[in-house]
Amino acid sequence: MSDNPIPQAGAVPYRTRDDGSVEVCLVTARSGGWTIPKGGIDPGKTPHEMAQIEALEEGGLIGDTEDAPFGHYEYTRGSDLLRVEVFAMLVDRQLERWDEMDVRSREWMPVLDAAARVRYDDLADLLRRFADERG
Repeated sequence: MSDNPIPQAGAVPYRTRDDGSVEVCLVTARSGGWTIPKGGIDPGKTPHEMAQIEALEEGGLIGDTEDAPFGHYEYTRGSDLLRVEVFAMLVDRQLERWDEMDVRSREWMPVLDAAARVRYDDLADLLRRFADERG
């Protein structure tokens, strides 16, 4: 495994319900299970921009990401170590049709439910911190 993690960017898409509770939207990973929208950083794009692009491509979600990352987590894929910078994204709109809708599902859920459903412990910890700070 490489000592230099491959950079990625991801979004925690969220919305506030009428009762003040916060929900996040997870998407299915190609390898199975639930995760946040994330991916590699394209040349000429910032992690902040890529987080928005990934949310649109993988979940059909449009919104504003915060300028600074909320946190990060690492995971392995094969022999590669990947490091995901994670940005909170307040969702304005969700599309009925999106690029990867035939290969991914999306689901809104309470933040702590999301933390219990993701595969990586570091991502679950990040979601629990999100719940503590945002409701």
